[in-house]
Amino acid sequence: MPRRLATVQLPTHLKPEFVQETLTKADSIQFFDLRRKIEVAKSFGFPTYGMETQFHSMLALPLLLVAMTLIAASVSLKFSRFNQSRPVILGGILSGFVLYVVTVLVKAFGSSGIVPPFVAAWLPVVVAMALGSTILLHEEDG
Repeated sequence: MPRRLATVQLPTHLKPEFVQETLTKADSIQFFDLRRKIEVAKSFGFPTYGMETQFHSMLALPLLLVAMTLIAASVSLKFSRFNQSRPVILGGILSGFVLYVVTVLVKAFGSSGIVPPFVAAWLPVVVAMALGSTILLHEEDG
């Protein structure tokens, strides 16, 4: 017959750090704690794809913002020079949306382990910077 108890203690070999690592989302960990958390999770044999992807994404964020600025500069130059407001504004909105979707999608692939975390974090940055600078140089040279 079942009994109700106020507390139950079960002997186990699990450490509190292991339970904490398994329940923590990678997005909620501070940047300066990520390295240590990754090493602790690896020592317990826990997969660290999400935390590694988050770490590299945070490292790549300043360059991603530079790439977004390059894309915005290429859109704004064409807008002010040729007086084509609608297509240029829609192109800028569409390019920002595509960059966001690709970044989130590749980050999800990296967090699940399909793509290596380093590649998942830095690929959108490299592609966006190359695309933004190519478009900007093409607009400047004519």
